[in-house]
Amino acid sequence: MANDGSDVKSLMTIYSKSEGSTAPASRFRWRNAPLHERCSMSDMVKIKNAFEEAYRNKLLPMEFRDILRTLLNVEYDDDDYKILFMKINTNRNGEIGWDELVSHLLLGYFGADEENQRASMQAPIMGLPTVMRSQHRHPISKICFCPDVSKNRTTDPMQGMYITASRDGMINWWSLDMVLLRTAFSSSR
Repeated sequence: MANDGSDVKSLMTIYSKSEGSTAPASRFRWRNAPLHERCSMSDMVKIKNAFEEAYRNKLLPMEFRDILRTLLNVEYDDDDYKILFMKINTNRNGEIGWDELVSHLLLGYFGADEENQRASMQAPIMGLPTVMRSQHRHPISKICFCPDVSKNRTTDPMQGMYITASRDGMINWWSLDMVLLRTAFSSSR
């Protein structure tokens, strides 16, 4: 597998100037670099000024590509740039506004932050659903969980019961294990 060096430049970070700026001081041009990794605060000010100078404070695709090339020293392949532009252009109007760019950068920053990355949660229901008889003559129209309320007015989600009701007025109380505890009929008609 041939390695032409462009893969290395897109994966590693080389600071050729001070950390405060990522301006094009080096002869390297970053290829397909994530945008949020290449923007410093000084670069953001320069990009903001470019947006303010643009017609209606919006940049067309080629104008934005030129700004990335000149200010951030980042070059994108055509397909990768189209994808990047579509991600930023949330209004789908063919031009990028400053707020769209900032929103895209914020999503990149939060996505890269380890604190915001959570382990995938376990599914709350494991296995296949079980069909059980409900004692209702008509279809159940409402299922409600009612937690137990203690004397100091606190609730515990691990203690309580389920209540089911149908249109004919039948109300059933169920334990957490779905064992029928009590049945009653509503007398209001």
